[in-house]
Amino acid sequence: MDPAVQPVAVVRGARILHAALGIGQILVGATFFFLLRKQGPLGGGSPLIGYATAGLALMNLSVAFVLLRPRIPQRSTDQSPDDYWSRAEVRGAAILIWAVVEGSGLFCWVGYVMSGSIVPAGVGVLSIITLIALRPSRLEGDEGA
Repeated sequence: MDPAVQPVAVVRGARILHAALGIGQILVGATFFFLLRKQGPLGGGSPLIGYATAGLALMNLSVAFVLLRPRIPQRSTDQSPDDYWSRAEVRGAAILIWAVVEGSGLFCWVGYVMSGSIVPAGVGVLSIITLIALRPSRLEGDEGA
């Protein structure tokens, strides 16, 4: 593989992975929304399931922002995005935080379809917003915080 092409593939790969995670969450939420409307709550409609999943997911989202977000290194002013995303510690930290946010969202969507409660759906939407806020261009500092 040509070394000049490899960093661009890393940047593109991070952006594609991030987009796939976001689109996946949106599709799961939309599918569960229509499934719930058609068949009703799968867990008997107990709001406790919804509150429990929403609470645990909120804790995970808090961990993502408080503990994991500071672990993503800042891009220096003389560093290109290609060089930034080529660093293993950047990719690893970004994938970890995206996985935690994605897991929180999916957990909420399951709580939503099991309970029919709007609370886990709201936290599921919050996880999508969180994932958008942690997009690659924001992490590399190309956009204002």
